[in-house]
Amino acid sequence: MSSLALKWIFVLDDDYAWSSGMTFAEDYAYEDGKGKRRLEIKKNGEIRVLKGYAWDGCTPKFSLWDICIGTPDGVPNSATKKPKAYYASLLHDALYYWAVRIFGGIFFNGYTRRKRGYQGRKVSL
Repeated sequence: MSSLALKWIFVLDDDYAWSSGMTFAEDYAYEDGKGKRRLEIKKNGEIRVLKGYAWDGCTPKFSLWDICIGTPDGVPNSATKKPKAYYASLLHDALYYWAVRIFGGIFFNGYTRRKRGYQGRKVSL
């Protein structure tokens, strides 16, 4: 891997909210191991990924001799200037780590904790 390579491809500049169309019994919030809140899920179904969240876009992908190989993030959208899969990969990534915590993640549990460097825990809103 190149010494100039980034650990994460994207970093969220502002909070991003998406309405899931579902409702939940209570509000949920998830923090990283350092106590930084990363994800909120509201009773009304709003899923909010908070500013500063970092992810690696569509996966799988890896770098081989400074060439990126794997799933592309898509061409830039003319309105947002972000790859077409930017928000989809953001929500997928944030909810994937949430689902791993909720449903156990038998296989990927150790991998995601090691790569993210946090345990991820539920906190009160």
